[in-house]
Amino acid sequence: MNIPSAPGLGGGDNLAACNAGKGAVRLAAKSVARRRRARRRYNTCCSSVQSTFIDPPMVRAMYERAPEPGAIEAKLERQVPLRRLGEPDDIAWGIVYSASEESKFMTGAEFVLDGGIAAM
Repeated sequence: MNIPSAPGLGGGDNLAACNAGKGAVRLAAKSVARRRRARRRYNTCCSSVQSTFIDPPMVRAMYERAPEPGAIEAKLERQVPLRRLGEPDDIAWGIVYSASEESKFMTGAEFVLDGGIAAM
């Protein structure tokens, strides 16, 4: 499982290098999927997760140092159609599915777990 994140799905006016790098990881996963699983019949899955802002506990200190408490978090939340930051479990369950037997017919897939950003 590759986790390049949502900026790899499209361009941004101030994140060209970031978008290019994440897009490269996204397409590399598809190439590996075709070669390894589909052509050579290896029993492996190679997919990717495109996520957005995740609210890990280690980032809390950054929020607390902001001039206005909650300002950074609120700004990030406004950019997500679901109006909340993702939680680590929101991404983890997609990865669990990818690693499970239930995903045996899947490879090269993209899990877009971004709170609706790619739908905008």
